[in-house]
Amino acid sequence: MARRPALGVGTSHAWYIEAQLGIPYTSPLRHTREYLEALRPLLRGEHVRSSGEFVAVDTALEINAEAPAVLLAALGPKMLRLADGVIATWVTPEMVAERLVPSQPDGTRIVASVMTVLTTDPDGAREQLAGDFAMAGEAPAYRASLGRAGIGIADTVVAGDEEAIARAVDRFRDAGATDLVIIPYGGPEDRARTLDAVTN
Repeated sequence: MARRPALGVGTSHAWYIEAQLGIPYTSPLRHTREYLEALRPLLRGEHVRSSGEFVAVDTALEINAEAPAVLLAALGPKMLRLADGVIATWVTPEMVAERLVPSQPDGTRIVASVMTVLTTDPDGAREQLAGDFAMAGEAPAYRASLGRAGIGIADTVVAGDEEAIARAVDRFRDAGATDLVIIPYGGPEDRARTLDAVTN
């Protein structure tokens, strides 16, 4: 059965929105709420008239297909309440089961993106990745989410042999993730071996 198309949206981070795009990043929650209030009916082909704090629109889209599901990149409790499907990164199976699944209506998609590496030195791989992605760990949304779980970025990494990776995939599925995006980590050969491990 074909799956309904999905559109992923998110707030990004202040360092990119402000420094790279020159757009104020004053209230991601209010901005996202207004954006979704306009976007969802537009995707259903409705004419939307709205003039809010962040979003001003007076138009309709010509839609000749079923409106896609809108998946929101979200981790915080208030942002999760706006979602009708979630994309999350830097999460563990426990975070999926305890935080993401209860926040969503039954039947919605919960997409977990997981940094994964096939290695004989999982602790070393986690330590290296934590250094490479230290800036991500300092982003307020990730820092808050990881802090609530009492973990760091390294604790979200799937690292080990084929059996360990397979067990982790099963744990995410059992926790309620409907989709698992494997992000292979390391050099080109490391990434190729990791992808072979999860696809064979």
